[in-house]
Amino acid sequence: MRLLAPYVLLRNQLDYPLRRLLRFPREVRGVRPAGLDAALTSLDADARARALAFVERYELGPLVTRGRRRDVLENLYYLDLLLTAFERGGVELPAQRVEAVDVGVSDWFYAPALAAALRRWRSDEPRRLEVLGFEADPGRRYADGYTREDWAAWYTADLDGLRYVPEDARRWRGVVDVALMLFPFLFARDLDRWGLPRSFHRPRELLAHVWSLVRPGGSLVVANQGEAERDEQLRHFAALGISVASTGHFASPFFAYDVERYLHVARRPV
Repeated sequence: MRLLAPYVLLRNQLDYPLRRLLRFPREVRGVRPAGLDAALTSLDADARARALAFVERYELGPLVTRGRRRDVLENLYYLDLLLTAFERGGVELPAQRVEAVDVGVSDWFYAPALAAALRRWRSDEPRRLEVLGFEADPGRRYADGYTREDWAAWYTADLDGLRYVPEDARRWRGVVDVALMLFPFLFARDLDRWGLPRSFHRPRELLAHVWSLVRPGGSLVVANQGEAERDEQLRHFAALGISVASTGHFASPFFAYDVERYLHVARRPV
């Protein structure tokens, strides 16, 4: 039976605080790594060569050693996405140390790719990182019995400088070189589907807050899925007076999703 909207809203209103309160972290165990050859078997020759170059240049060996096939391919995809955004938007990173926030990270499965991009973007020497990954619903549990927070601990286990923060990013104050919002919820129906209360549906407020964290000369990277989200995102940028340096479609040979992806980069003037 299809759930009626009022029931869904009430359920989300009750379930969410319980997930926040009843959190018992568990160590993820029993992950069977695919190995590099198996992970890349679906790629054509050109994509495979590029993947191998990414693994070497961006030091993704630890991920390959531990990760399942999807972990490897999706991280290659996200690395490609981030490097493309940096290139298109003219992102500049400090030479020695980068401070960043990533808002709405779920289980942060792409954390290895994010760390790799920030450490090595146009740099021969790896930068030191201080990256906060905010997730307002860390207690959502998957079919395997583990929560987002459990998996985030697994994905970030060997990543120095990355910290998973199980809180609403709107409560944090600070300044960063880079802020990321990768596939934020823009429509209320998406919050309903993912079990979040409607009180979280403040996309323009969240965007304004995240933009306020970016220091002069810093950058904001936003990714959307589908044309409707892209158009809504651009409306929010315009309403807040945020000038977008780059916007456009993104695709990668490493992984394909059902819905098209779009990238936007805004840079705060010095």
